[in-house]
Amino acid sequence: MYNSVKITASALERGIEMYQLGLVKFLGNGLVKKLETAEYTTTEEMRKALQPEGNEGVGDWVDIAGLLVPKEKVDWLVEEIESGSLNNLNDINSKFATWKDAYFHWAWNWIVPRLKQYANLDINTATPK
Repeated sequence: MYNSVKITASALERGIEMYQLGLVKFLGNGLVKKLETAEYTTTEEMRKALQPEGNEGVGDWVDIAGLLVPKEKVDWLVEEIESGSLNNLNDINSKFATWKDAYFHWAWNWIVPRLKQYANLDINTATPK
């Protein structure tokens, strides 16, 4: 029972299966995109190209105005607005545009540890085959 709604165990199990399937698809799509955009000719170059690009995005994410971004970025934005450092819509719009451009960079940082966790793929030992 959740909020006066009875949810069967089989429905919960099916929901978890669908979520996991969607997650693995997202991880795979991210890996394919990274491989398509990376430049490499050797296995070592490929592994280097697949490394995360920092720690931004590895934590929780939120939806803000239809844009998925790391929660830490939204927290920072709120602090900047509250302090008066960001005080006009053009600056806030610019921040959203910057976030949109950084999306895949942050998403890749989030994807890498989950490739090992959910798809048993370690980028440090991966091969092109």
